[in-house]
Amino acid sequence: MQSKVTPYCLDRIIAAAVFLVTLAVYLRTMCPTLYWGDCGELATAAFNLGIAHPTGYPLWCVLAKMWTFLVPHGTIIWRLNTMSAFFGSLAISCFYGFCRCIGLSRSVSVCAAGMLAFSFTLWQQCLFCETYSMTAFYTCLLLYLAARWQVRGRSGGSQVAHPGGSHGERDLWLLAIAYGFAMTNHQTNTLFLPGFLVFVLWSEPRLRQIRQANVRRIWLRAAGVGVLPLLSYAYLPIRAMAKPPMSWGYPKTPFEILYHVTGRNYASRMFHTHFTEVMQNLWQWAFGLGRELHWGFVVFALAGLVALWWQRTDHAWGFLLLWVLVADVVYAINYNIYNRYIYFIPSYIALSALAGVGLQRSWDIVNRCGIDVKRKPAFATMAACCVLCLPAFQVARHWQLDDLSHNWTCYDYAQNLLATMPQDSLLIDNGLDTSAFTIGYLQSVEHERTDVTLIRRGTLYGLYNPEFHRFINTWYLKDLMSMDPEIDRLFLHKALTVKECRSEGPLQRIITDAVEINRPTFAIDPDSTPKMHVSMTHYQTIQDYMMSRGSLVQMGLLCRLYARDKRPSDAQLLAETRSVWSRYRTRGVYDGMYLHDDFLTGMALEYAEGELARGRLALRLGDFDTAEMAYNHVLHLFVSTEATRGVQECESAKMKAGGAEGHKVSG
Repeated sequence: MQSKVTPYCLDRIIAAAVFLVTLAVYLRTMCPTLYWGDCGELATAAFNLGIAHPTGYPLWCVLAKMWTFLVPHGTIIWRLNTMSAFFGSLAISCFYGFCRCIGLSRSVSVCAAGMLAFSFTLWQQCLFCETYSMTAFYTCLLLYLAARWQVRGRSGGSQVAHPGGSHGERDLWLLAIAYGFAMTNHQTNTLFLPGFLVFVLWSEPRLRQIRQANVRRIWLRAAGVGVLPLLSYAYLPIRAMAKPPMSWGYPKTPFEILYHVTGRNYASRMFHTHFTEVMQNLWQWAFGLGRELHWGFVVFALAGLVALWWQRTDHAWGFLLLWVLVADVVYAINYNIYNRYIYFIPSYIALSALAGVGLQRSWDIVNRCGIDVKRKPAFATMAACCVLCLPAFQVARHWQLDDLSHNWTCYDYAQNLLATMPQDSLLIDNGLDTSAFTIGYLQSVEHERTDVTLIRRGTLYGLYNPEFHRFINTWYLKDLMSMDPEIDRLFLHKALTVKECRSEGPLQRIITDAVEINRPTFAIDPDSTPKMHVSMTHYQTIQDYMMSRGSLVQMGLLCRLYARDKRPSDAQLLAETRSVWSRYRTRGVYDGMYLHDDFLTGMALEYAEGELARGRLALRLGDFDTAEMAYNHVLHLFVSTEATRGVQECESAKMKAGGAEGHKVSG
């Protein structure tokens, strides 16, 4: 007897194929090591079973730690990068299942899934250690479970009359459990909860009859199982008491846990943006859709939204997808954060689904126009091939932009910072980039240069929270005191006042003491914002404050603070600068890689500033070869008037020196 492949089994096979193809592309383009953002911090928290920045990501940390055992080969960071690729691929597989559940054909579903999988931002976030690929997975999983609940409920009979045995209620429980787990990963999923509730009530009117005992029982059970995953937040106080390395906040009291879980320290960044800036953010999102999904696909998304509202049976789906789209965009454009564009991923998921609906409805219109597809299989085959070619076009369009397989720039940058500093140095991170997390990973996971004390200036500044009128980040100062005897000596018997904390007194005290004891002290990009509060009414950059205490000199990528009477001569500085740059690794820095990656622009600027400082010093001392090399490196990165003029001066000086030497020989 010959067995037949059922349509359901065929869909499972296609979903598995979508997963494998997506995973293969992600792994091929995956970053081999550390990357920017919170990559280093999350990897360190996972390795130590620590506590990440708010909202803590407890389930992610546990899964990531388990993943490092499941993948036994490679460095810790490489293994965790593969976890992002895995969950990103799983998200696309779930998205394919969702498309099939809402009635899209297999070819259209594969097309929509492929366009989403290889959209610029989602592809990028699946290539290194981050939480956003798991967030995308939960969003796609919730849509799939909601679609399956609706389909099985309709085909399986009443969801209310038989609450104990219907597929509908069990699928509703699964949806509630998945939602609970989603809320342990990223709080953006809470934005979509009203949309899912309305979708459920819209799809099954009998669930609105809350006065009936069996309906109340269904809702109570769903709410009960949905709350259970939230118990994973107990991880925070449990691990806080264990005091693992590099944990954020050590929340133990109810207030500390609530403050951490709700992300209250980011509240000032949310919905406090000026209207003109909000509209600018909205324009950037709209203009970026062409890069993410292609404008033709966006047009089909608009057509799909119209089609869903045109048919009464699809109103619930139209509302849910529109809610996800609007809620996500409204939230993201009102969030003042440097990586805002990542928060638009759920909107791309909704638009991809709507575009799939638009493609399907367009095909249905073709069928109604009198073209008998059964009699013209060549036409149907050609149309299906054209649809399936769209993901391939998306891959080709974004490969160069998203390929991180040779990107060692972030790892080398952190290594270079550590190579700049002598033993027992003090490094002040200005809080504008995420180099502190990268260095923290090297120190805590790979145990490199643990003698260097790293100060995250932004965290140290937040010791006192004026909104709650209490000390919030004293845990960080205690961490510094436990790691560094010199800092412990400064604060052990001197209590901090509110005024001192609000004027950055702790950092001022550390800098002043470092100058007095002649401790090697460095700062990352000290001349940039945010400003240092010298008093309640006066502000200055870290560079201004450090220069008021001593002499600040650019040394490679860092600025070093010397006591005024300890500043080396220019000749000594040039020799030390040569030694520092000789130890640097700059893979990918000068070959234009940063042009395709916005995250790397700040790092490229720091290399350029360091090279300019080296060129000025060498030119002043007459070392024209070193100066010309430094200025040419700058010109490989940016257009610079100073570097261009410096190259011309070096060439002119060498020509004069060559002419004088030739005249002497002929004489």
